[in-house]
Amino acid sequence: MDELRFTVEEQRVIDQALAERSTGSAPGLSVAQLIERWERFVHEIARGYEFTIYDYTNDLALRDIIQILLQLGPSIAGKLTPRVTLLDDLFRESTVEITRPIRRVGDVSTITWWYRRVPKRAGEDLLADLRFEGFDKP
Repeated sequence: MDELRFTVEEQRVIDQALAERSTGSAPGLSVAQLIERWERFVHEIARGYEFTIYDYTNDLALRDIIQILLQLGPSIAGKLTPRVTLLDDLFRESTVEITRPIRRVGDVSTITWWYRRVPKRAGEDLLADLRFEGFDKP
């Protein structure tokens, strides 16, 4: 991946946003590390995802943080969007849409699109978890 370069002000804004979200799936990661982890996850899905629904939703949370970064302003978004778009396209190609979000939260209408998709090549653990959660055919 090309090195991401941000101005001092952009980096300050990014650092503040990341500090507010430094728990869960991405504690203390840089922007480059977040994108790299999302990239590894997307390629893993394309090859075949062998982990559980809990691992899957935890990995999807990386995209939540990337989305926050994309909303920090046009200059930051302009630097991130080309790479994120390529990865999102591969994610869409490697997954199928499901009727309801995979993650349970309050207002379903606010769930982002990536929580409404599951791997086309899901392993047995994820398939069993999806069936247990009431998803008939991913």
